[in-house]
Amino acid sequence: MNVEKDIKRIKICVERMNARVDNSIKKENTLAFNRIVELVLEKKENLLKTNYTITKLYVILLGFQIEKYQASLSSQIPVKELHKQIDQPLEFLVQQLCTKANDMEQRKLYESLKIDIRTHPAKKSKNTKLLETNKLAEAIKDEENFKKLFCSYWMPDQIMQGIEINVMNII
Repeated sequence: MNVEKDIKRIKICVERMNARVDNSIKKENTLAFNRIVELVLEKKENLLKTNYTITKLYVILLGFQIEKYQASLSSQIPVKELHKQIDQPLEFLVQQLCTKANDMEQRKLYESLKIDIRTHPAKKSKNTKLLETNKLAEAIKDEENFKKLFCSYWMPDQIMQGIEINVMNII
């Protein structure tokens, strides 16, 4: 596809057509042609920029997959795994991101309250369990902490809205 050649060809046609009409129509034809050319070139530029951004994202994600599977670039495993993820419905991926974000908020809440979630409750003393339970009971009186504890701080529609804004900023 060579857009520049096509534009030159159409320009010649418009010029030939303009030779047969009066000046007011020539001016309108020329303005219309220039607006269309401007739009086509802008769309082409945006398409290239978008594909370039997608290519960069693909390279980054493939790098993560290679690292995750400790594979070489010639291995098909990272590519197949990346394509499995890309083939997932967007709603599913947003829900996964929502779950991860809520889990992180929950962990940050536990850390801020100095509650050790790595130690199983059966290995904690009664006193420690009571102290941690009281900290949590006090903390969830705040609505934001309540949402963090019960993994409802982030909702899929909020995340999707943020993704759309960020993607539009990249494009």
